[in-house]
Amino acid sequence: MFAKNIFTVTVTQSANGKIDYYTDAFEFGQNGTFIIRANSGYTIKCIIVDGQEIEINKTETQYTFENISQDHTITAEFEVDDTVNNANNGSDILIWICVALVGLAIIILCGYIYRKKIHNRY
Repeated sequence: MFAKNIFTVTVTQSANGKIDYYTDAFEFGQNGTFIIRANSGYTIKCIIVDGQEIEINKTETQYTFENISQDHTITAEFEVDDTVNNANNGSDILIWICVALVGLAIIILCGYIYRKKIHNRY
């Protein structure tokens, strides 16, 4: 009787996200998919497979080892999501513009009322 060849994918978790998987042990020729998830406020910076950084786009959330025939390693690095921070900065500026416009409207209204009172006295 022949023994099955079992290969392992070693997952190293890093800060600000995680890699989810069903199993880390695979028979020869199987495929294994690993789901990469960044924590809120972060995005995937890179995925490192067998010590080599692989090309990804920022929206990729999984990596699949195909036709496994040896042991592998996988980790992901995460970075602050600049789109979240830029969106907040933009809304802060919009709020300050609105406050300034309301303040200006109040000053103009007060000036109008003051002039009206002066002209009504004479």
